[in-house]
Amino acid sequence: WLGAALAIAAGCGGGGGASPDAPTGDAGGDAGADLVLTSAAFTTGTAIPGAHTCKGANTSPPLAWTGTPPAGTKAYAIVMTDTSLTPALVHWVLYDIPPTTTSLPAGVDHGYAPVAVAAHQTDSYDGTTIGYLGPCPPATHTYEFALYAVLASALPGATMDTARNDAVNLITAHALSRRPATLTGTFTP
Repeated sequence: WLGAALAIAAGCGGGGGASPDAPTGDAGGDAGADLVLTSAAFTTGTAIPGAHTCKGANTSPPLAWTGTPPAGTKAYAIVMTDTSLTPALVHWVLYDIPPTTTSLPAGVDHGYAPVAVAAHQTDSYDGTTIGYLGPCPPATHTYEFALYAVLASALPGATMDTARNDAVNLITAHALSRRPATLTGTFTP
């Protein structure tokens, strides 16, 4: 308990939450550039609204994507990362999103298989919550939401016990592009 509290107080981070290495899979070039990720809550480079941070309800923001998915897309995955930390800290991983899905509502519920979205989630940066936990650092940080087109409808090797960094490694290994569609936002306490 104390370790989790210290990690949160230190700015949403600590060991074990660092992001994995850069993607190694590249089944389809840079096809992720054909997708555009947006949010009705904020635009790229602007502040993530308080409702989507620890200062508010701490719910996931609404996300939507447009464009042509890479050929062979069988699912999508969303990875939210605090890029201000070195190494970067993975906050949220949602994967196995059906290929017909083009948006996520605000407030995706917690749990391995959220009710509002036919997908799966990993633990968050606190190590106990399954699903989204938003920004909460003591200084200004930048966050990246990345949308991956994945070549498997069910992420191979992933289970309800898969940790977020392991899930990111599996996502990038099965991604159809090394370069996901991204949306960035900031948080200032």
